[in-house]
Amino acid sequence: MSHAREEFARTLPGDVAAEQCVLGGMMLSADVIDDVTREISGGDYYRPAHQIIHEAILELYTTGHPTTDPVAVAALISKHGDLGKIGGADYLHTLIASVPLAANAGYYARIVREKATCRKLIEVGTRITQSGYAGDADADELIGRAQAEVDGLSAARDGKHRNFQTLLSDVICGLEKEPPGRIETPWRDLDQELRIAPDSFTVIGARPGVGKSVLGAQMAAHAAIRLGQPAVIFSLEMSEEDLMLRVLSSEARVPLDRLTHRQLTDDDWQRIARTKGWIQDAPLTIIDDAGTSLASIRSCLRSMRRAAPALVVLDYLQLMRTAGRSENRQVEVAANSRGCKLIGREFKTAVVAMVQVNRGPEQRADKRPLLADLRESGAIEADADNVLLLHREDLYDKTSPRLGEVDVIIAKQRNGPTGTVALAFQGHYSRAVDMARPKR
Repeated sequence: MSHAREEFARTLPGDVAAEQCVLGGMMLSADVIDDVTREISGGDYYRPAHQIIHEAILELYTTGHPTTDPVAVAALISKHGDLGKIGGADYLHTLIASVPLAANAGYYARIVREKATCRKLIEVGTRITQSGYAGDADADELIGRAQAEVDGLSAARDGKHRNFQTLLSDVICGLEKEPPGRIETPWRDLDQELRIAPDSFTVIGARPGVGKSVLGAQMAAHAAIRLGQPAVIFSLEMSEEDLMLRVLSSEARVPLDRLTHRQLTDDDWQRIARTKGWIQDAPLTIIDDAGTSLASIRSCLRSMRRAAPALVVLDYLQLMRTAGRSENRQVEVAANSRGCKLIGREFKTAVVAMVQVNRGPEQRADKRPLLADLRESGAIEADADNVLLLHREDLYDKTSPRLGEVDVIIAKQRNGPTGTVALAFQGHYSRAVDMARPKR
């Protein structure tokens, strides 16, 4: 028991002397303020009074005040009514006296940062412990929470604080460089109209049987096989063997039904043998798990950090398992939609999720899907950076002159125009290809 009391009696890590040297240096010389703010923010101080002083110095600095000396800082803090909270104006002069050399403020700021990180780590550990005792979620969800907490702390530690002027300069300088990267699709015509950013969330919506799973699998295979970019398919609907047969059909150009029913010709076997030789080392991972959840996806992606996937394909969103109980199905889907978007940002990977569309198109004359048809949650439309809706006239009219075509309707593109791109749908090969261009 005495050991337990000793543990609770421990004070949180902090270095008051280093904090005093940081603040004293900032008041002595405004030249070190940028060095300090690259390392710490006001919330990193152990003493609340020091946070007040830090923020007052920054307010003077960023508003162009001619000095950040103790007199100016005291006047501003007094104006805010906080002078008593810091120990009066005399304390500011004490800070100045504690500084060996103003130029060392950045060094002392790193000490403050280390102590702040330790305090935050203790807080994270406490929350993880409390979650374990509470047992308010399953083990996978608890592990996911713990990993997210630690990763969030690591990301915050690696991040840099930039004021508006620095951010503006960095962005303008970036305009002289190459444009940001993009995830290339298998379709040249679509790439001319659509840009899928490396950390974006894209939705492919359609009624059952239109071809959204085909396009999703083809995108992942294209990234891994042709571009050499790691890609992952999370399938909640098909087995990994069924998905592999689709990839093989598409790449070897062997009809899917012959692969499924094992009715292969000699030519088919030759195509399969040639294809195996050049796709077998592709960095493509297929995971079929009906219990897939946001926590299990995060856990999988963390285990792949050394070869982080450029593309994650989820087939499909409404089948994802949700941790705990939600108010209704719409709330569950909204939570999973938001989670997919956050996964893209957290892991800097493009997330492409297949989504079921409701029966709305079947009740309209032209049968074309709309954004409003996204099933069970308007949050999907709000969260997605891009929404692609698929439409095939020949599913509703067997005599249509557009037999074998699929329209990819770009219903939403956060950083680009909307529009429609027509592709040739080769369902027997489980793929879509660019439309043949007329010869000149």
